[in-house]
Amino acid sequence: MSLAAPFYVSPTGKRAIYYHTSWSCYDRNYQVKDLPIDKITDIAYAFFNVASDGTVASGDVWADFQNPLVGKGVPPENSWNSPADHLGNLGQFMKLRKAGKKFNMALSIGGWSWSGKFSDAVSTVESRDKMAQCILNTFKAWPGLFNGVSIDWEYCSDDGVNYGLEGNLARKGDAVNLMQFVKRLRKVLGDKFKIGVCVSADPAKIKLPVQKLHPLVDEIHVMTYDFMDGAWGLKTSGHHTNLRPAPYCPFSVTQAVEAWSSKGVPKEKLFIGVAFYSRGFAATTGIGQACNGASPDKSWDNGSVDYKSLPLPGAVEKWDAVAQASYSYDAKKRVINSYDCPRSVAAKCKYVLDEGLGGILVWESSGDHAWGHPRCLMKVIHDNLTHASIPKPAPTPPKPAPTPPTPAPTPPKPAPSPPKPAPGCPCTCHV
Repeated sequence: MSLAAPFYVSPTGKRAIYYHTSWSCYDRNYQVKDLPIDKITDIAYAFFNVASDGTVASGDVWADFQNPLVGKGVPPENSWNSPADHLGNLGQFMKLRKAGKKFNMALSIGGWSWSGKFSDAVSTVESRDKMAQCILNTFKAWPGLFNGVSIDWEYCSDDGVNYGLEGNLARKGDAVNLMQFVKRLRKVLGDKFKIGVCVSADPAKIKLPVQKLHPLVDEIHVMTYDFMDGAWGLKTSGHHTNLRPAPYCPFSVTQAVEAWSSKGVPKEKLFIGVAFYSRGFAATTGIGQACNGASPDKSWDNGSVDYKSLPLPGAVEKWDAVAQASYSYDAKKRVINSYDCPRSVAAKCKYVLDEGLGGILVWESSGDHAWGHPRCLMKVIHDNLTHASIPKPAPTPPKPAPTPPTPAPTPPKPAPSPPKPAPGCPCTCHV
């Protein structure tokens, strides 16, 4: 079996990368078998952790490699004595591969919680080599499963400022070191694996040499969500993943794309975010109005609700035509929850097609309805992006044959000469 899985291309050439988290197998009870694998193009498996010395390893060995998922797995069902390559989430994906399912799969490294040691890991030749080798060893342990890797460093910059989770390491030169690592990773993996990097959607935080970075990677994942939340930032309500700018929104998808493309990134390398969850605002009378704190609603994390539970009872879903974004408002509780809905996702799909972007990045798979539900966002993406019916341009009609020139009119024949008068004729008409 080849080390890299064959790369799958959708009918439109566009891709939708769905994050599938290791922890979704627990309380969320969203298993690999629940993915509509025949309808999607890409999976990013989140996350593996990175240590200061460059070691890249599973962050949850039980979920990734050991859980037999008895009664919850990809057919044929596992038992407690199933072979090792059928166990854990990765074993479930491997069973799909062996069943002939066609999808791309990237190993995602880091994330919001595990970006703290990236700065150390890329800082020396030795640690960069170790990091690249660990990724290769993971692919060797699961031959034919992966065909990509996503470096989710939140957030790499070159100014020595930590823009991520409090306590993350950051130093000047991080971006240069990241580029050195990507070069090493490419040499180790070859050209059969896609390499992507996750980046901030905030134009003010693009503090790295973009013109030198983008030629080294295949994809740039612009995380166009989490723009606003009542728990931080402006004390007004707004949207957390709006497509277009609005006076009450500091960021938008289009502004982020323009910021990255203006620095020389080819648009076909750019992916934009879709959120299968909400961010919210409390004590507010409406969108763009004053608020006081985050939404009191939650599915798993404070202030955030899975899309499949929205709008909550008592709330009404609304559409913001300016921001091209949806939200729900509960007038009694005075709470707004901002999220993507079928209409906003369809608008993002159209934007990807119109602008020639690479595709969409989705956080995360467990938040959506099942495929058969009328509000399933995965189906919206399938029907409007990866498998959209794009009308072919009408064929150019053949040019008509040139009109032959009009021939010159034939000159009239001259009148016949009158007969000569007979000799001796007394008539004067011929005189």
